[in-house]
Amino acid sequence: MSPKPRSEKFRLNEPKPKIPGGARRESVRVPRERVPEVAHRERLNRLLLAHDPEVAEKNRAKITDRDLELLRRIAQEGALAGTPPALRRNAIHYLADRPLPENVNVLVDLARHGEDLYIRGAALAALGRTGLRAVAPILANGLSAPEPVEAASAEHGMVALARAIGVAALRDALVSERRKAVLGRLERVLSRAVDGYKAPRVRKKRQKTAQDERQSKR
Repeated sequence: MSPKPRSEKFRLNEPKPKIPGGARRESVRVPRERVPEVAHRERLNRLLLAHDPEVAEKNRAKITDRDLELLRRIAQEGALAGTPPALRRNAIHYLADRPLPENVNVLVDLARHGEDLYIRGAALAALGRTGLRAVAPILANGLSAPEPVEAASAEHGMVALARAIGVAALRDALVSERRKAVLGRLERVLSRAVDGYKAPRVRKKRQKTAQDERQSKR
């Protein structure tokens, strides 16, 4: 059986319904100002990617509450989104400036479940800068991280937290911590970084002598 003749010329990927005048349409330039979401993202990218410390400090003052939702989105964008690592780290850093519940929740999630040690480390350091006692156990877990970079970031975060709330308050927040390795590292970090801090003296048990043995038998 012979195929049926086509009633019209075949056009590959021609949209339906057809575009008037043919399958092609001339490109039209749209000013960025007419797409506010794009303009907002580009503005925030410029503020976050400043390399000069003085410029970065000035840019921090330009980030407002209306930028927080986009900051949280940038902080959570993974490698597949193509976000530059520096842009993402700076977004994480700036979230600590405004320790709202939504921002802290993002930082806690990244500190616990970030896809690599650099993101987890950045989140740990940022958590310490929030000045919230509630993040102390998370930083304590970071001190025991097997990756040196991640553990060092937890140290920075712990020092920042101690300076914000005081050593006594930090101890109270970690009153249930029993891991000797974590407590030992905490004492070393605080003794190096907090002015005037002295680690508590630990009394060593005196070994029993022969005279003590004889007295105990009497």
